Amino acid sequence: MKKLAALAFVVLVLPLLALVALVAAVSGVAVNGAGAAGYDAGLTTCLSPPPSKPWSASQLQAAAVLVAVERKAAASPRAEQFAVAAGIWRSNLIDLTLTSTAATTSSPAGVFAEGPSWGSVPQRQDTLTQAGVFATKLQATSWQSGGPWPMVRTVLGLPQPPAATPPPTPPAPPAPPPGDPTVQQLRAYESELVVYKAALASYKAALATWTAKNAGALKAAKARQAREDQTWSEAGALLAATTAWWAKAGC
Repeated sequence: MKKLAALAFVVLVLPLLALVALVAAVSGVAVNGAGAAGYDAGLTTCLSPPPSKPWSASQLQAAAVLVAVERKAAASPRAEQFAVAAGIWRSNLIDLTLTSTAATTSSPAGVFAEGPSWGSVPQRQDTLTQAGVFATKLQATSWQSGGPWPMVRTVLGLPQPPAATPPPTPPAPPAPPPGDPTVQQLRAYESELVVYKAALASYKAALATWTAKNAGALKAAKARQAREDQTWSEAGALLAATTAWWAKAGC
């Protein structure tokens, strides 16, 4: 009986363990991250990333893990793009703790550059685990309709940019009198025009003051928007390359 059990272990269990080891080796990530909230179940060698310049192998691997986890969690390209964009934005898809010799428990860690609230340093170093945490937090937001960057900041627990001071509101011109106006109507309209012109001059002065006062903030907001647009575009391109690669491989 013991010989039969040993034979069964050799024939059935050992090949399975070897397959798990092979999957982990090919994917480059641990396939049993506890923090992944079950999203790792069913991940296979399809985690293999596509070759895509100018990204390195490790950056592409991180993106592939983020895409795979979000695909299992939400089955939406938009959700996948959220995760990849967040990884590019926060760390350029590079595990920060692996590039720092002075990392401590409180140091930002992993592809999302998160602090201790996202787990221990080893947990934050594990991209699969962090992808699961990100997916869980994303599902608690209005990511289907919300703007990309407000949602990314919400998931990562980062402050939103300060609200801009609104510009002054221009005055509305008076409505002209009807087609066959009376003298009284024409005089009333002329009076309204005088008031309107004064209000318009006041508005132009207020707008000039507002523009001068907010020039720095407007420039910073424009630059931030450009960076965010570029990051979102890069994430979309990387997502498309990964999806095409997996489709070609039959994943």
